[in-house]
Amino acid sequence: MTETKSITGGCQCGAVRYAIDGDLHNPHICHCRMCQKAFGNYFAALVGTLRENLHWTKGHPAFFRSSEIVQRGFCKDCGTPLTFAYDHSKHIAVSIGSLDDLVATGLKSTMRMISQERLEPPSWALERLGLPLGAKAHMVRALREAQGEAFMVTDQFHPLDLARGLRKADFARPEARSRLVVQIVAAHCNLTIGSVRQTMSAENASGEIAAILGVQAGDPLLVVERDFFSDAGRIIQTGKAYYRTDHHRYMITISLLEKPPGRPGFQFPAQHQPDPQDQN
Repeated sequence: MTETKSITGGCQCGAVRYAIDGDLHNPHICHCRMCQKAFGNYFAALVGTLRENLHWTKGHPAFFRSSEIVQRGFCKDCGTPLTFAYDHSKHIAVSIGSLDDLVATGLKSTMRMISQERLEPPSWALERLGLPLGAKAHMVRALREAQGEAFMVTDQFHPLDLARGLRKADFARPEARSRLVVQIVAAHCNLTIGSVRQTMSAENASGEIAAILGVQAGDPLLVVERDFFSDAGRIIQTGKAYYRTDHHRYMITISLLEKPPGRPGFQFPAQHQPDPQDQN
């Protein structure tokens, strides 16, 4: 018998945690005015499951009735949006950003490195890496594609001492193209990924990013910012990923694996799903 692993998640402060013992379905974004208010953003990123699959493993959410037929769950301590549900539906949606596993459904994607270089990173990357103004860092720019179409470009920054290990990496190898940049960093720098901090937002595409993704400058993009830390608590990668939103929807998963012989690790299946409306 195959063991089904729970999908887990929770709020930012850790007071409320949940587990989902079943499949996720219908990952989507909603940009109605109520979702904008509830998430404090241009849209709400949600994914569904059956109500019976969702179990609260630590604490319980508070609820706000945003309409006569909808209840939204959130953490009363830190305010993290957690759930959305119609009163009489057997389904419930959780906020994608609250998942520990950010998994994706749909088509598998591959990575193609565009460039790697030593440069002075933008101020936000300097701050996250703990570097002074004017300091240099190592940057990898990579593209993700599915069925021959680019849908995401990412800029990832690393401390210079890790660059020596990365220079040995062959990003063109088939096994590398199916992995995330941080997995390659960990493998070549003898590091174990301990945790990740993630935020999601929206930006208008710059001319440079638009040209890479094949969209128009000013088009809306989903932006995912991630900081990866080693098991010793050191930041080893910070970066931004820019996703096109014209006919794509996403779920991204980060799953902790059982400890293999010698060392633990993370699995990052990166998948992509075109919007079914564009297939009609």
